[in-house]
Amino acid sequence: MVHIGLKIKELMSKEKMDAPELARRLDKTKQAVYDMIEKQDVSTSVLRKLSEIFNVPLTYFVTDDNVLNIVGHVEIEILKAENANLKSELERLRNLKFPKKEGKVYNLWMKFMEITEEMQELYKEEKGE
Repeated sequence: MVHIGLKIKELMSKEKMDAPELARRLDKTKQAVYDMIEKQDVSTSVLRKLSEIFNVPLTYFVTDDNVLNIVGHVEIEILKAENANLKSELERLRNLKFPKKEGKVYNLWMKFMEITEEMQELYKEEKGE
């Protein structure tokens, strides 16, 4: 079972926030904060305020740490892969050679791009998009 009081204590420690400061932000007494840390259950309204104060989702307080770690690890791996793909695409774009803005090559390139756009529009129309 998730011990909400311990999660609150961890967040206080992480944010270097003492009980009087949290009490002030919650509009509670210092003793109420100490009592909350000892409890396994806390009211939903207090959890909402805590999630705003500590900038964590409400689910943080009711989700097992192991589940959060697994989900967080998967998200990190997805982001790493996406980052690698973006770096690769950026490098590819940097290596493209575009014609200078004057001359026949540039004019042909611009015509090619216009025709390509027209073809894409026609293709979409045919597919009914």
